[in-house]
Amino acid sequence: MINRSYTSTISAVAGTVSETIYGNHSAINQIRVKATTGTNVFDVKLTDRNSIVIFEQKDIYAELAEITDLVIDGSFTLTISNSDVDEAFTTLFVFKEL
Repeated sequence: MINRSYTSTISAVAGTVSETIYGNHSAINQIRVKATTGTNVFDVKLTDRNSIVIFEQKDIYAELAEITDLVIDGSFTLTISNSDVDEAFTTLFVFKEL
């Protein structure tokens, strides 16, 4: 099994931002989403290419650090919403190829 990672920096406008990520046939082993401000509260949702919510957490304080075993096939969308502050978020996804 090969591990690979994807990182990005995205900025919320009006408290929301989304990004499509291509995972091919793999499992997401780690999800990290970090706000620039240490007091920002926000929600995170992952939606698969069929618009099915595969992961969701609400009221995250400053940083989400989640170990998972979500199997995906193709692209998925990361949505950050209800952000207290319009600012940049850094993201990290670690994938294990299946």
